[in-house]
Amino acid sequence: MTDIAAGSTRQAHQTWSNWPTFILAVAGSAVGLGNIWKFPYITGENGGGAFVIVYLVCIAAIGVPIMIAEIMLGRRGRRIPVNSMVALAQESNRSQRWGLLGVMMMAAYHTDRGQRRPVMLIPDSAHGTNPASAALAGFASRMIPTDPEGNVDMAALKQALGPDVAGMMLTCPSTLGLYDPNVRAICDMVHDAGGLMYCDGANLNAILGRVRLGDLGF
Repeated sequence: MTDIAAGSTRQAHQTWSNWPTFILAVAGSAVGLGNIWKFPYITGENGGGAFVIVYLVCIAAIGVPIMIAEIMLGRRGRRIPVNSMVALAQESNRSQRWGLLGVMMMAAYHTDRGQRRPVMLIPDSAHGTNPASAALAGFASRMIPTDPEGNVDMAALKQALGPDVAGMMLTCPSTLGLYDPNVRAICDMVHDAGGLMYCDGANLNAILGRVRLGDLGF
C-alpha cells in the first residue's frame, strides 16, 4: 500500500496544478524576487526608459531561450535542469562528448598560445569517460593514484606536473563518493604549472547549492 501511495503521489506531482501557477514560478525563478523590488531603483539610476528597452531586449535574446531550454529539459527528464541533463546524457550515451568539448577547449587554449602540451592528468578515481575524451582530443593520459584515504595523491600529482601537461580532469566529488579536501590546492598546483582544470560533474548533485566551482579554482 505504501508503494502504491508513493507512486500515486509521484504521478500527481508530474504536472502543475494550473498554468498561472507555473508561469509565476518560472518568472520568479528566472527574474529573481530581489530584482523585482530593485528594478524601479535600478531603472532610475541607469537611464530610465532606455534601460528598460535594453533590459527587455536582453531578456528576449538571452533569458527567454534559456527559460525555454530549461522547461524542455525538465519536461523530458522529469527532474530539475541539472539532473535532467545528466539523465538525458546517460540515456543517449552522450556524456563523453561533453567531456570531449571541455578538453578540446583546453587544446585550443594552449594552441593559441603556441604551446605543445600533449598530456592530460586523470586521477584513477575519475569518471570512466575521461580517458576516452582525452584520447579523442589527442591527449595522452597520465594517471594520478589515490592516497590511503581515497583522495588525490598530492606527492604523485606534484611529480606528474610539468611543461607537457595541458591540464587535469578532476571528478568532483570523485567516483569513490568522496569530496577531496585538497581540491583548491590541486587547482592551484595545476594552474601554477601552466595547466587548466576540468571539473567532471558526474556527481555534481552532492555539492550543488553548497559550493561554487569557481571558488574552488576551476
